[in-house]
Amino acid sequence: MERTNTSRATAAPRDYADLGTQDIALDVYGAFRGSGFSDAQSQALTAQINRENNFQQRYLFGSHSDPKNNATNVGMLSWQGDRAPAVMEFMRDRGVIGEDGGIIPGRDALQAQTDFIRHEMETNPSYERTRDRFLANPDVEPGEAARVLGDNYIRWARRDPEYAASGNQRIKDGYALLGGEGLESLNLDLVRPNSRPDTNGGVEALLRKLLEEDGGSEGKDYDKTMSGLMQLEKAFSAPETSLRPVARPASVQRGSGGDPLSRFEGLASLAGQ
Repeated sequence: MERTNTSRATAAPRDYADLGTQDIALDVYGAFRGSGFSDAQSQALTAQINRENNFQQRYLFGSHSDPKNNATNVGMLSWQGDRAPAVMEFMRDRGVIGEDGGIIPGRDALQAQTDFIRHEMETNPSYERTRDRFLANPDVEPGEAARVLGDNYIRWARRDPEYAASGNQRIKDGYALLGGEGLESLNLDLVRPNSRPDTNGGVEALLRKLLEEDGGSEGKDYDKTMSGLMQLEKAFSAPETSLRPVARPASVQRGSGGDPLSRFEGLASLAGQ
């Protein structure tokens, strides 16, 4: 059932600290709808904000240091690098940056940020996959939305076992705050953790196969290596139903010496597949 924008009609509060988490979630959802996202897209993005910061005001309208790289993160999606000054300039043009240089909390600041998200998706060449598989799909499924947004747009560490479980749970909790139905069938565990399997081919074996088909090898031909990586990324970001498993176990085992791709043996069984 499509959610309506249940944000209150009165002026937006300057301090969201007195609002409950669900009220803030509904305001965030309403801002995404106001930016032209569909119901399904808005729910998916709102759920991602819950994963990012649990709708805490100090993150929605503030900045903080990223413990992984010491970069300064800004706003609801923790923009950093070149994106941080870009979103701040965007909000400054919208009149939601105060004299102290900080974001003025309130619905206008939420709307400016969701508008910036749409602007990024539509204009940044890096987000082609997001445009094709999320923005162009108003009825995007939650699992597909989580994969596309997680890998291509937001780029959080969703494949890292250290963060995947808690992050996916917060995404589910975000849907629940919007009154999401059928959450028991929301399978975000399709997200593949980073792993180094030693049977059935393995990621390294598949990459080696792709590189050999390109006629190059890692360390020898960078362009061909990147071509192989792009093919691998395309294969692993395809819908689940379109992935074809390796026909026979490749018996790939960790070997010794050489470059990283040469430390795997038994690749002959991948020939012709």
